[in-house]
Amino acid sequence: DVHLRSESKANHNALDDFEHNFEMFVSLGLFLFAIANAGVACSHINNLSLVIFLSLFIGKTIGITAFSMLAHSLGFKLPDHVNFRSVIVISLVAGIGLTVALFIAEVAYADPILNGASKMGALFSSFMAIIAILMARIFRIKRML
Repeated sequence: DVHLRSESKANHNALDDFEHNFEMFVSLGLFLFAIANAGVACSHINNLSLVIFLSLFIGKTIGITAFSMLAHSLGFKLPDHVNFRSVIVISLVAGIGLTVALFIAEVAYADPILNGASKMGALFSSFMAIIAILMARIFRIKRML
């Protein structure tokens, strides 16, 4: 098992408990806030949505993993407690396009239909969180934070 979080009982207090207990609710709220403020009509789904999603999914996963392997082969070390299984999960999480991809979609297309379709593709990338969680469980990776 790979452990990415170090728990210290000495630093455990009520504020840490509060943060831990409400973390999921805050994350859900931030996700819903991002969707509500994306300004996307769900009717704008077409092939461009799929292309944007696959670009984030395949491009980030392969790119980050491949360049991490290249850096490792050139003599750079991975951080402590991180192995290539962890890098794959990290690259999946990095492909979630709720910030930069939405901003780029906003400025890349003047046509409202293409703009909406590209934003939907970026929003669909949030489903990669499910894939990352499944991969982390398959690889037996513990939580980092």
